[in-house]
Amino acid sequence: MKKIYKIEFDHSSYELDKFYGRLSEQDKASISSMNPDAFFDFNYRKGYVLYLILSPLEIEKYSSIMDSNLIAHEISDISDDVLENKVCQERDLVPFVNPMNRARWESYRKTLDEWIYERLDIDFVLDRIGECGGIDNLRPVEKKFLKNYQN
Repeated sequence: MKKIYKIEFDHSSYELDKFYGRLSEQDKASISSMNPDAFFDFNYRKGYVLYLILSPLEIEKYSSIMDSNLIAHEISDISDDVLENKVCQERDLVPFVNPMNRARWESYRKTLDEWIYERLDIDFVLDRIGECGGIDNLRPVEKKFLKNYQN
């Protein structure tokens, strides 16, 4: 089962490209073979931030490659926070969307909504109605689930 991860690097994407060039061919092949459902990335301050939907096994493999090549990074599993709407990806990431990455953002957002939808159940959505103060305040994906559940 795939999860949502946030990876933060202390270096910009440009600097990380230089590190990538120094990786062994085997490490490059391992990274290339990883198949996230979607990702969204951007440079922030002096670092690089990457959000991806990926399996736990693949994220462990990725982290291991980064560690063995001394590339500082921090990985956070934000799956539960996204599902419970404690982290609003839409609100938090839209400021980083620009004409260069808009298509990637749209793809990530669509896949993220599908990921959330697949994990919803009626009890969760009913709890969310109580938490957020009514049906009108649900996220669009939760409204869609509720509408489909009623049909």
